[in-house]
Amino acid sequence: RDIPALRAQVDTVIVSLHWGVENRPEPQPGQVELGRRIIDLGADVVAGHHAHVHQRADRYRGGVIMYSMGNFVFDQHSSPQLMEAGLYRVVVAKDGVRRAAVLPVRYQDRQWVPTPTRDTMLEIGSWSRLR
Repeated sequence: RDIPALRAQVDTVIVSLHWGVENRPEPQPGQVELGRRIIDLGADVVAGHHAHVHQRADRYRGGVIMYSMGNFVFDQHSSPQLMEAGLYRVVVAKDGVRRAAVLPVRYQDRQWVPTPTRDTMLEIGSWSRLR
């Protein structure tokens, strides 16, 4: 009930969720369902974190769902997956998300400096896996 009430008062609604199963490369079915429900209720962006791995992001009905943005700077270094993240650029307007893109980044063991793994951002919706 908070999302529709807030939607009436603001131009953009971003919901940040600490969710998901750690170290899983894909979101769980319940996350996909909940993320879509949040967009259906009026959110523009769902920004998820907790899984400690970079998971896909989806475009859905004018919004964007980032299931897990990965470890941007964190002291986990037991596997390469845990040293990956995404820098997201989301352009929103009153009618929803206009553009959404991600720049995959990675940090080296114990150096904590996120480094892009490609030269250009990837439009969300045009990629399914980053690796």
